Amino acid sequence: MTSAPAVPRVEAVAAIGTSAMVGLATGFSTPLVSLRLDSMGTGSSLVGLAAAMPAVGFLVSAPLTQVLARRVRARRLLLGGTIGSACSILCLALTSDLTVWIVLRLCMGIATGILVIVGETWINALAPDSARGRLVAVYTTVFTLCQTTGPSLLAALGHEGTAPIVIAAAVQMTAAIPLLLASCVIGGLDVRDRMSLLGFMRAAPVIVVAVLAFAFFDSTVLAFLPLYGLGHGMTAATASIMVTIVFLGDTLFQIPLGWLADRFNRPALHRYCGVGMLAAALLLPLLMGAPILLWPALLVLGAAAGGIYTLGLVRMGDHFKGARLATANAAAGLVWGLGGVTGPLVGGGMIDAIGPEGLVAVLVLLPFAFLAATRASIRDGARVS
Repeated sequence: MTSAPAVPRVEAVAAIGTSAMVGLATGFSTPLVSLRLDSMGTGSSLVGLAAAMPAVGFLVSAPLTQVLARRVRARRLLLGGTIGSACSILCLALTSDLTVWIVLRLCMGIATGILVIVGETWINALAPDSARGRLVAVYTTVFTLCQTTGPSLLAALGHEGTAPIVIAAAVQMTAAIPLLLASCVIGGLDVRDRMSLLGFMRAAPVIVVAVLAFAFFDSTVLAFLPLYGLGHGMTAATASIMVTIVFLGDTLFQIPLGWLADRFNRPALHRYCGVGMLAAALLLPLLMGAPILLWPALLVLGAAAGGIYTLGLVRMGDHFKGARLATANAAAGLVWGLGGVTGPLVGGGMIDAIGPEGLVAVLVLLPFAFLAATRASIRDGARVS
């Protein structure tokens, strides 16, 4: 019996460590900036603008990463992203000027976007086919876990003074430690074989829709699920717990899904995640008055939505290699940014148009679109079905 190829441990720890620090930094700094701006009397629209800047920065980072990767080795690119993200957080302590803060949030989005795009390329390049599901699942689980830990850390430290900002910057810089220890970081990230967003969409429509759906889901649920709970008579505390349960499902079930992906048919498992998300979203209005059934449904919703994204990354590593993997991740980063920016806008528009159930309409449309894409790909014989 042939054993699976070994994964370089230091490199894997460095890649996952980068994911962890990006998650923790974003989970900590986003509510920190919103609270600080609110305490300064800033209007809600400007607070929302500041909150959207990282997603805009992510859009910028996708083409920028392709340009930089042709000139800078991946290790230096990751170190530069780490330092840039930490500095953009630290500089928040130097001024209270709103315009500067918005620019700094944009810079942080660009830096963390580079980290995510290169990190996802790296983890897929490291993983042998037989272990890709588990390794990518660990990567995404650590990111989600650290992102959800950020607000708890902020609650413990408070949002006043410079100490929380300095601590957030210091935490981000710890990602540099495993990067400095890693002996080889996907040597060179060659992107000479460039692929446009349109080319990526033609080559892997299912992965495009998977990334877009999860980015849409992530931003929309964070923004509107607590309001949906309030609209159904929940207290603010209980409505907030709904979000926690959704992302708990995302966190807990990605590694089991990764394990299954290494043992069973990945495209079929990917489709089952879409079916699970669709079923949970359809049941949501019916279960709002039955908490004993609502909490498990929210767990399934989070697990299935996270699985759509995780298995999308796994399948990207299956179908793209070398330079095309790097450019595919950059194109996926652009898709993620589009989903992150448009998700709250479309979600808010749907809620304004048809009331609280507009959120459910969005949550139903996302897996429906994903399943339609998988069906169309199978019918057309697309490479990634």
